[in-house]
Amino acid sequence: MTAPVSAGLTADDRLQRTVGQVRSRLRHASEQLRLDPSRGGVRLWQQTIDDAERTLGALVHDPWEPSVQPVRHAREILGSHLLAAAACDAADAAPTVTAGVLQKGADSAHRALAAYSRT
Repeated sequence: MTAPVSAGLTADDRLQRTVGQVRSRLRHASEQLRLDPSRGGVRLWQQTIDDAERTLGALVHDPWEPSVQPVRHAREILGSHLLAAAACDAADAAPTVTAGVLQKGADSAHRALAAYSRT
């Protein structure tokens, strides 16, 4: 998931726009995981969350820069919940369990990124 580059936008503007798009995708994923915790639905939204985690990783070039701490934190949240979801799959847990894990990760990362939007 990448944001289109527009002329006249600063690097910070592009970063803010991309974070906003990631937040929107995470909110949508969370809603859909609540509505459709089937195996197919979980797989689809798990991929969306994985894409969001990768996008956030590409945004942070200096993880120790204080201004990007919420972005780094959100990425860590998503990574840990994706790992937990993979463990659920390996244990053949019910899709509703995996959906719950992913939904909580998406919600937590969404909240963490809200802090970035306020900086």
